[in-house]
Amino acid sequence: IISGSDLLNATWTKCDASCGPNWTNLYQANIESKYTYENMDLLDNTGFLFIAQDPNMSDPFWSDNISEFRTVKKENLTLTTIKDSVFINQADPNYYKNAYVSVWVNPNVIATKKITGYNPSTNTITFAELGSQSLYGDRDQYYSIINALSTLDRPGEYYFDEPNHKIILWPKGPLDTVEVSNRQDGIVYAGHNDFTIDGFLIEKMTGNTGANSIRGTCCQSNQNITIKNNEVRYTRLRGAGNPGTIYLSYSNYTNVYDNNIHDNETTGVLVGKTTNVMRNIFYRNGYK
Repeated sequence: IISGSDLLNATWTKCDASCGPNWTNLYQANIESKYTYENMDLLDNTGFLFIAQDPNMSDPFWSDNISEFRTVKKENLTLTTIKDSVFINQADPNYYKNAYVSVWVNPNVIATKKITGYNPSTNTITFAELGSQSLYGDRDQYYSIINALSTLDRPGEYYFDEPNHKIILWPKGPLDTVEVSNRQDGIVYAGHNDFTIDGFLIEKMTGNTGANSIRGTCCQSNQNITIKNNEVRYTRLRGAGNPGTIYLSYSNYTNVYDNNIHDNETTGVLVGKTTNVMRNIFYRNGYK
């Protein structure tokens, strides 16, 4: 077993009203300062835990399901702002403290940016700049709010107060089973040839620039590799890094077969021109 996670070394305490409207269901814990929004993930003995999101997705695993996002009119979206008087209408100027916004942008991808300001008088949030070509211009786009404390409203969700290194969680399993993942790689090979990876459980890799169970490295030749009889699960890519939990773009003459690849919020296998992919089981693999 190759795992990217450890049991969370933290003491959980029951929340009070400062934890938001659902405080009676919530617990809080301080965590190490090395953990950031982009480099860590929480799980328990049931699998993924999920950062609070609004609107709630019918299945939180598919956090990028734009059919359930809010619509933002094209005239109310800029590279750094969204205006929405229907949903962005809270009186508290700190409502979006520590929150992020996920926006459906050109070319059909989700960009997630830190919210840096909120003006209640204009119903406008400000966030870190999107890419210069992100706006379609000829159509409405879609957005979702991530990690706003007041939207923490169901079991399995949590809020991360990054500046204060605190997690607030609505548990769905025992608190002593909560794990934190912040390793982004399981097996990395670079410049090696003629080997087989056989019979591993590789799980719970998380990162911003990459989240990979098995990968080569850029610009180094690798060939004659076989990956078989492995289970690969619970990989979550936080940013726009390498979108494959098995990432073989820099490898030639590889074989991937009889693997069980499931519950990864990145694509299952990213391959080059000379890869054979046969008899694998794929389910619940996301990204794009």
